[in-house]
Amino acid sequence: RHMRSAMALAFAHVRSRHDAEDVAQDAFVAAFEKLDTLREPQRFSAWLAAIVRNRAGRVRERRLHEANLTDRDAWREESVTPDPARAELLEK
Repeated sequence: RHMRSAMALAFAHVRSRHDAEDVAQDAFVAAFEKLDTLREPQRFSAWLAAIVRNRAGRVRERRLHEANLTDRDAWREESVTPDPARAELLEK
């Protein structure tokens, strides 16, 4: 009943079908595990959407962290291994 909206919301945040599927599935598992904490059952859709947004945010943060590590590693490698053509220009 709620899978399409959860998938659409997840995809809007993570822009990857694979990640959106993981986010939606994770959100449903989390909702099931915390179902006893839901105070207003008529607001289940909104509650689930909040869980989806939270899980999608974690995926985005993980991606940014991984991208930053990759960029930092590339920068370090570049600064350690100088470009021979650039080094030649600096010597002149």
